[in-house]
Amino acid sequence: AAAFWFGLVSLAVLLVIVTMRYVKVKEVPAPAKPLICIYAAPASLCLAGYIQSVAPKSQAMIFGLLAVATVLYVFALIQCAMCITKPFAPSFAAFTFPFVISGIAAKQSMACLAKLGNPQPWLKPVVLCETIIATVLVVYTLVRFIMFLTAKPAQK
Repeated sequence: AAAFWFGLVSLAVLLVIVTMRYVKVKEVPAPAKPLICIYAAPASLCLAGYIQSVAPKSQAMIFGLLAVATVLYVFALIQCAMCITKPFAPSFAAFTFPFVISGIAAKQSMACLAKLGNPQPWLKPVVLCETIIATVLVVYTLVRFIMFLTAKPAQK
C-alpha cells in the first residue's frame, strides 16, 4: 500500500514536470514526438497498483483514478494518431506499454467494481476497445521495428 501512495504522489509531480517541459520546449524533434504517448501509462499504473495492493478499496478512488487515466489515455491516443504516420523512429516503442497498461487497468477496474457490488456495464466496451487498440499498436510497432532492423542500408 505504501508503494501505491508513493506512486500516486510521484504521478502528480511527474505530470507537472513533464507537462511544464512540453509547454516550454515548443519544438520537439520529430523522432522524439511519439514519446508523448507515455502520458497514458502513469495514471493507469497507479490504478492497477491500487487495485492490486490496497485494502479495503474505495470506489471513489477507483473512479477518480479511472477518470484521470482515461483523460490521459485519450490525449495519448490523439497524439499517437498524429505520430503514427510519421517516418519510423525507435521512439515508436511508446505506442506499446502505455496503451497495454491502460487496457489492463480498465479491465481490473471493471472486475474490481463488480466484485465490490457496483458493476459498471459501460466498461465492457471500453475494455474491449482498449484491448483491440493496444493489440493493434503492439503488432504495428513490432512490424515497424522488424522492417527497420531488416532494411538494407541506403547505397551511397
